[in-house]
Amino acid sequence: MAKGNNLTKKQHYIPQVYLRGFSPEYEQVEVNSTRCTIYYYDLVKDIQRSPAVPIKSICYEDLLYEVTDNQAQIILPNYLEKFFSIMEKMFGEYRTKLEQKAFIIDNYCIKCFLTKEEKTFG
Repeated sequence: MAKGNNLTKKQHYIPQVYLRGFSPEYEQVEVNSTRCTIYYYDLVKDIQRSPAVPIKSICYEDLLYEVTDNQAQIILPNYLEKFFSIMEKMFGEYRTKLEQKAFIIDNYCIKCFLTKEEKTFG
């Protein structure tokens, strides 16, 4: 995520909020934690990577979303990255609320325990 006016170099093409759901540490740490890791399969080397790697170290490209002019100069630093970080935070918070609601035992008896807003969010 972007911090202030600093340029975010590593820009993920698969949101970290999505990758955290596959982390073995997901339920043990805070949702926004940087401690989450993930196992992945290296297609180039045709092997399963072990041990798990931090999600910050995979599925990114340097300066992937930067807007440049004709001379390849960045003209809107972090413009899209800031937007995507806001969206990622919003979906992370929404997923947490749904998970908390879904694991309430009393809700198992109810045919649909989601509100109208929750059903139409996505």
